[in-house]
Amino acid sequence: MRKAPVLCFALPFTCLMASAKASDFVGTWVGKWDNSYCVQFTVTDNANTGEMSVLYEWQENVGKPLQRETLPGLPTGRSLKIGRHIEFFASLESADQAVALGHFSALRAVALVREPTKRCNPDGPAR
Repeated sequence: MRKAPVLCFALPFTCLMASAKASDFVGTWVGKWDNSYCVQFTVTDNANTGEMSVLYEWQENVGKPLQRETLPGLPTGRSLKIGRHIEFFASLESADQAVALGHFSALRAVALVREPTKRCNPDGPAR
């Protein structure tokens, strides 16, 4: 049973776990920043070192190819801190849903779905 939520969002409505394990974040997650810009996070956990790595792929402009960067992932108890600007929260309702917040020049938000085979499609829905 998951712990009580600590934070809820309406994008769509989702509540987040009070605490999460590193393994809760592993996988490929797909969504759109602010329902506009394609984004994908591929989170891996190196069992030998205990370190997490995130391939962050994002769309700078609608209709343009994705850019990519590999960033460190740091579990913080209830979230995964990705690089310096992104917080990733596991959902209370489903192991395959999450929310990420981007603390960029403007705050960005995305509802994410874990997609084992689909990839972010800059021109439309995940494929």
